[in-house]
Amino acid sequence: MPAHAHDPFEGNVELLVFDHKLEIKMTLGFDAARASLVRAGMTPGAVSTLKSEAARSETGSARLPLTAAAAILDVSAAGGVAMTPSAAHVAFGDMETTYLLIYPRPSTDSVHVTAATFGYIEAMRPMTIVSAGANGRVLSRAVLSVHAPMAKLNLAADSSSTPASGGADMFRLGVQHILEGFDHLLFLGALLLGLRRLRPILYVLTSFTLAHSLTLALAALGVVRPASAIIEPLIAVSIVLACIQNLRDDDGAASRYWMAAGFGLIHGFGFAGALQDELGNGDRTFFVPLVMFNMGVEAGQLLVALPVIAVLQLARRHTGFLRYGQPALSLMVATIGVFWLGQRIT
Repeated sequence: MPAHAHDPFEGNVELLVFDHKLEIKMTLGFDAARASLVRAGMTPGAVSTLKSEAARSETGSARLPLTAAAAILDVSAAGGVAMTPSAAHVAFGDMETTYLLIYPRPSTDSVHVTAATFGYIEAMRPMTIVSAGANGRVLSRAVLSVHAPMAKLNLAADSSSTPASGGADMFRLGVQHILEGFDHLLFLGALLLGLRRLRPILYVLTSFTLAHSLTLALAALGVVRPASAIIEPLIAVSIVLACIQNLRDDDGAASRYWMAAGFGLIHGFGFAGALQDELGNGDRTFFVPLVMFNMGVEAGQLLVALPVIAVLQLARRHTGFLRYGQPALSLMVATIGVFWLGQRIT
C-alpha cells in the first residue's frame, strides 16, 4: 500500500498566460518525477547537481536543459506548429518535483498541450490541466489521462466555452482520488469498525464529510495551505488513534464524533493535494469544479462505506467477531498506521 495520501504517480499542469510569454508549471509526484528525469537522459549525478544548484538558488530552482522539456510536455500552437521553450527550470520538494517551462506567446488564441509522461509511465494517474490569465481568471480546464493525454487550452477568454464544463471530469477525478486514498479509507473504516448502531454511523459519516469539505475548499482556494510534511503524519496518527479507541471501548460513539470532525479537517487538507495547483487563484469559476470534485469524493466514499457497513453489521451477529475479529482488525489497521507514520516523519 502507498504510504502517502496522494499517489506518487499523480501530477497537475497549470498554464499562465502573459502578454508576451506562457509559463507552464507541471508538478509531479516523487516516482513520476524520477521517471521523467530518467527519460530526459539525466543521470543520478546530473540530478544531484541540479538539486545542489536549486538548494543554492534564491528561487529554489535550477535551470533545466531545454532538451529535457520534450520528456515532460509537448506544446504546439493551433495548426500543429511545435513550440520550443525559451527556458526551463526544476524545483525539488520532499514528495514532488515542479517543472517550469517558459514559451514565447504564439499569435494563436489556443495551444495544444500533451503530457509526455503518459507515454512512458504506465502507472501515471489522470491529472487536471488548467490555463489562466495573469489575473488568475481561468480560461480553460481539462483532465489528461493515458487515453487522452492532450488538451486544447485557451489563451484568451472565449464566451463560447466555460472552464466549468469539465465538471464531469472533476467528479470522476474526485471518485478516483478517494478510491486510491487508502489512508483516508482506513481512517473511515477504523471509525466504523467501533460502531454498532446505524444512527451513530450516520453521524460519524456526516461529521467527517462536513469537516473535510470545509478544509478541502479552504486549501484548494488558497485560504489555508498547511505543509504536507505536517498533514501527512497527522493523517497516519488519526488512523492509529481511531484503532486505539476501538480497543478501549465497545461502542464509544461520542468520542468518534469528535474524531470524525477533528481529524476530518486534517483529511480535507489531504484531499486538497489533488487540487491546490489546479484550480487557479481564486477565480469565481472555481466553484463548480470544486463542488464536483467534492461530490466525487463523497460518492467514492459511499461506494466503499456502504458495503463495509453491511459486512460489519452481519459480522457483529457473531460473538466471535466482537471478541476476536474486531480487536484483530483494529490491531492490523493500527500497525499499518504506525508504519505509514514512520515513513512520513523520516
